[in-house]
Amino acid sequence: MKRKFILFTVIMLILTSCSNYKNQDSKIAYNEKIEELKKLRLQEEFHLFVNRDFMIYFPYAIDFIDIKSISLLDSNKVIAKVEDLERIQIVDKNKISIKLHEPISYFDSIKIVDNLYNSISLSTGQYFFEGELFSDDIPEVNRVYFRGSHLKQEGERLIYITEFTNNAESEILFYLPVSIERIVNSIELKTIERKRDIIRYEYSFGIPKSYLEKNALTDINFEIIVAQKYKDSKRT
Repeated sequence: MKRKFILFTVIMLILTSCSNYKNQDSKIAYNEKIEELKKLRLQEEFHLFVNRDFMIYFPYAIDFIDIKSISLLDSNKVIAKVEDLERIQIVDKNKISIKLHEPISYFDSIKIVDNLYNSISLSTGQYFFEGELFSDDIPEVNRVYFRGSHLKQEGERLIYITEFTNNAESEILFYLPVSIERIVNSIELKTIERKRDIIRYEYSFGIPKSYLEKNALTDINFEIIVAQKYKDSKRT
């Protein structure tokens, strides 16, 4: 009986020891992965309209991080902090959906605190927030409806083609965030097809390659807002 008891104790010690080694190896692998991500510098710009709800994009998976809080930084200075986990969500492994209490105008990095209370600083590229959204109420009977769109590139020029239901009393307006309006050139808007029920537009502009080269950027990302103007109301 004594021998069985000793054998049982030895097995338990071995199993516990193995488990500790696995936990230690897992923690080492986690820390190594974090250190690699902290070294990366994203050379991108994101030009968005002012909004408290937005998405932060990464070219790598971050869903392995158990996030407890996020701070947004401008040149290492904290400008906003989110500790309510209901306002933070990881989407598709490499995106963070975040809801701020107040809008901001710019950030270029984030600081994540994980469940182990590690402070993880990550480059995000530069996020600019300038320009307004429209939310006036237009009677449903007078609203136009989005039918489809596609975006194509011809050299330095981007061409955005959209289709809407037609409303003779309304005007369709296209907007870019103010921050990218200062960069693009030769903005044009054309009506390329008009029928009784539908209307198609071509909205185009150029993004100088020299701007990307001068600022060592790999990508420029931006929003386009299309608004319906009906009498004195605007609605996106």
